[in-house]
This record gives sequence, structure tokens and C-alpha cells, in this order.
Amino acid sequence: MRTFTLADHPGSLALPDQSTTVVARAQNARPRLSTAHLTPISVLDDAEKRARTAARALLPLVAATVHAQFPAGAYLVLTRSADDELNLDSVRTAQGVILWESTRERFRNSVPAEIAALWGDSDAQKPGTVLDLVQRIDGLSSYDFLPAHAMHEEEETAERTPLGIPLDPAAVCPERGTAREWDDHVQPSTPHGERI
Repeated sequence: MRTFTLADHPGSLALPDQSTTVVARAQNARPRLSTAHLTPISVLDDAEKRARTAARALLPLVAATVHAQFPAGAYLVLTRSADDELNLDSVRTAQGVILWESTRERFRNSVPAEIAALWGDSDAQKPGTVLDLVQRIDGLSSYDFLPAHAMHEEEETAERTPLGIPLDPAAVCPERGTAREWDDHVQPSTPHGERI
């Protein structure tokens, strides 16, 4: 049986140096790709970071709004439904005494004008207004669990432990949100969201 060699078909296989030359020529023949119209992923990373910082910076507004209406209140209690939706549950003292429950349409007292102005056109005396903001913050940040001393007995063993926003001004940093150590600060904005 005859064995075929490269000599029988000299054009059937390019030598290594020839193959490299062909590839190099093909690459050089391609038009240069412009990325001027493309946005790097870091732009989205930076935007999300700023959004998280802004969301955390609004926690003191929520706390001050509710605390102004319930001076004896220590926590705005939040719960999650089975479909993970965040809801207002109650306003409680540090010992767990309920001062307001979510079954009521409005908070008890009026909101001081200085705080109300920071809500723009929204009525901060309506629980639904506060809930909307709390849910928006939840989409970007997270809340701490309600401390055990403010929980009711059945809540301590519940499948979904209540969350709590501290209302005491001493527990809220005006620049960083709750007592956690936040990483960033943001410039203040007007009630309508414009940078000042």
C-alpha cells in the first residue's frame, strides 16, 4: 500500500510560518472597531452605587417624619408578605407597645411643616406615602430586623421576622442613615429631586 506524503500534494498543507502570515494578513485587513459609542459597565456600577447611597440617605427622613408624629415611638415596624412585598405593620415603643397599626388610614398627628416640605407634593401624614418611599429604598438597600425587645412573642418564632426602622433621632445619623456604618455620602437635594 502506498503512503501519501506532503510531496504528493504540496499545496494541501501550509507550513506553520505560512499559516501565521495568512492569519496576520486577515487580521490587518479587518476594519478597526470603534468603541466610542459604547458605554463601559462601570457607568452602571457607579450609578447603582449612587442610587444605594441616596436611598440610605433618605432613611433619616422616614424616621424623622414618623417620630414627629409619634414622639414615644422607637421603631417603624415592617413586614414582608409571602410574595416578598414590604408593608407597614405598626409604630412601637422600645418595649413593643403599639402606638399605631397599619389598619388606620392616616397617622395620628400632623407632620411639622419643615419636614413636610421635604416630601414635596406628597402627603407624609398618609401611611401610603411613607410606604411608597420605604419600598423604593428596599429596592436599593436593606433593613435591619426589629430588635427582640420590641417584638411580640409570636413574632420571635415567625417564619418572617419583622424589620424595624429606628425612630429615635439619636440612633439616626443625618448623613449616613441608621446606626450602621455606611460607605458613602451624597449631596442634599431639593424636595423635587434637583441637586443644589
